[in-house]
Amino acid sequence: MTPSQAAAELQSSVSERQCRDRLCAIRDHLLSLRRVPAQPNNDLARRWDEVTEIVKRLNARRAQGEDAAGSGEEEEKADERDKVDELLEDVVPLFVQFWSQSGKVSEQMYPTFVQLSRTNHQLRNLQQTGLYNGATLETYRKRIQQLGEQVQSFGVRAEGAAARGRYEQGLALLRSKLQTCESNLSILSTSLHSIAPALIPVYDRLIELKEELLSILARKSPHAFSLSEIQLIQDELRSIDSVRIDGKFIGKDETVLSGQAAVISLMEECYDDVHELLAARDAIGGNNPLRPIYEQLIRIKARLERMVLTIRWTMGRGEKLVAIQRELGDIDNLRVDGKFLDEQGNVPEGQAILHFLLHKCYRMVYKLVSTAEPVDESLIPIYNQLTTLKNCLSELVRWRVSLTSAEMIPYQLRFAGFDNLVHHQRVDGKFLDANGNCPEGQGVLHQLMAQCYELIQDLGASAISVEHQAG
Repeated sequence: MTPSQAAAELQSSVSERQCRDRLCAIRDHLLSLRRVPAQPNNDLARRWDEVTEIVKRLNARRAQGEDAAGSGEEEEKADERDKVDELLEDVVPLFVQFWSQSGKVSEQMYPTFVQLSRTNHQLRNLQQTGLYNGATLETYRKRIQQLGEQVQSFGVRAEGAAARGRYEQGLALLRSKLQTCESNLSILSTSLHSIAPALIPVYDRLIELKEELLSILARKSPHAFSLSEIQLIQDELRSIDSVRIDGKFIGKDETVLSGQAAVISLMEECYDDVHELLAARDAIGGNNPLRPIYEQLIRIKARLERMVLTIRWTMGRGEKLVAIQRELGDIDNLRVDGKFLDEQGNVPEGQAILHFLLHKCYRMVYKLVSTAEPVDESLIPIYNQLTTLKNCLSELVRWRVSLTSAEMIPYQLRFAGFDNLVHHQRVDGKFLDANGNCPEGQGVLHQLMAQCYELIQDLGASAISVEHQAG
């Protein structure tokens, strides 16, 4: 299929799967061009225009997506979107690489883009794991500063309007990636600065212990480590824990030190890892009558771990937690005097691992509930629509897609439509349900609306600039 045929197909149908297939074809084509001594410039230009068109139409489709899908269908769509976004992350650097090789952009643009992408990926991992301290962030700050200086050093030195356009596009992609790195670093720094200086040594030591535990967990086999090394870590955790007074770290002036949540949360994660390593040596198997309960708890734990990592909490998705809590309650009710018995009323081996798994599942449920940003069931459709619109607008801004004023209209109308909802109304800035009540979730929705508004303003200013240059 030629790029022009593909573009025509995108005009009529832009499902996530079709876009993914088309991006796969573009990626494979670009990878094949690596073996060609000289890449055809016209072909590269057409492919880039096609990628730009895909991003435009893909985001337009997402902004108008079906928000009434069931939870299973919604997760499937989210997975498909993630695959498409990962493909874009693969495809765009290839264009920068070819532009570098052909002299349309600086030869250093491609390696700089790769370093920025790698740095951004590492910063996102730090956000997920929380395993960083001041020294870690200082290393990244210096690296980002050096990369920023490299980006600033790229001057426009291309001849011809088309060549200058490619150079500016490459430079815009670099600046966008640099801004993302700076933003992620700022988020990490803000989080770290909330910890009191007196707690920093404790936090740093817990980071070291956590990394040591992760290294042991990576060995997988329960017999690849000794109990003594785990017990040494456990003793040190207890020593740190013993400093707390009434569950809090207190300063010399007898005030509660700031940053308690981060330090205590990290300490509890270390305790969890220690218990998991100790329990791994007591896995239940064979003909043990408690094996079905053990396997059920392992499955529940895996589901909760995925929810902690991937699912943004809303009251609508709380139905999954309710079902899990009910399942845990049924298992808990099997205990007699705190113990799991077999059919003959005996106490089989494996009590410790079952109690650990049961309480770990309860703690993860509590973590999901305690970090909740509750959105009432009646507001879930609006929440889904605003989230989808914000993601689409963010993608357009991130990929530096230039829209005309006419192309901006669907997004502006979509945003304006939240003031004219069929089953809801806004009174004094609040979303009311069909009965005139003010459900929970107002803050979350207003934050999303503010983010959408800012993104639309940015894109609108870009559209005016594009039309001014064209005029």
